[in-house]
Amino acid sequence: MPFQTTATLPDPSAEVSIFLDGMLLLRPQRQNCEVLIHRPTVPMMYQHFLSIEVFEVQPPPNIPILRFIGPLDNPLEMSTDNPQGVMAFMAANRADPLDYGWILDVYAIHPGATVDNNGVQPNNITLFDGILHSSMRSRPGVSLEKQQPPLQCRDVNFVTILIGVSIKLNGRTFFIKWAGSSTRLWQSDPTKQYMIYVSNARSTPPPILTCGVGDLGDYYMSLGNVNPQDKRNLRFCSCGLHPRDTTRVPCMSVLFNG
Repeated sequence: MPFQTTATLPDPSAEVSIFLDGMLLLRPQRQNCEVLIHRPTVPMMYQHFLSIEVFEVQPPPNIPILRFIGPLDNPLEMSTDNPQGVMAFMAANRADPLDYGWILDVYAIHPGATVDNNGVQPNNITLFDGILHSSMRSRPGVSLEKQQPPLQCRDVNFVTILIGVSIKLNGRTFFIKWAGSSTRLWQSDPTKQYMIYVSNARSTPPPILTCGVGDLGDYYMSLGNVNPQDKRNLRFCSCGLHPRDTTRVPCMSVLFNG
């Protein structure tokens, strides 16, 4: 089931703001959000590495107060002591840059697709609270093009390149812990604001003058039940144009049936 939606705008004064980028697949799980961590299923020139960093919002210099690097040893949970579930922000004006509809949903492109567990890491992250939204969009001029003939192309204009989850605590406490454990690895201070960055980005940048960042090509390693004839390329130029695509957009997170 897709995320429940809310017209409540993400609060800029929220005590906790989570940002997700890199090869992450966000999937509704009951009223929560499961963050699946992509891993390649074939030998590649590059790998993706997971990092989770918690920052206290304060004047620079600003260093993380908690950091995870590398594959998770166990499933990780990010929650509050009174979780309200994760909802997606749907604006009255769907052109609103914060509207979650800008986030690419690979299930919408491939209805009936499944998650191939061989293409995701065995331990994931679950979010139990917050408002999911688009935090940063690409430049305009993005299109989806079939990989195989007969070629078909559809302009989508923008896509989200940084996903945000905004959590207004209203007196509650936010914490991070291993699933199945009662011990909190870290919890929020009610007098402070925090930013949490979850990234599964490339260990090295893409080569110069490639034909694009290849996000969808990588995600197909995490998906099953997709007809090869229906696979798409994500192109950072409009249909009918054939300049070299940008390499400036990092691997971005997407939804699965969001």
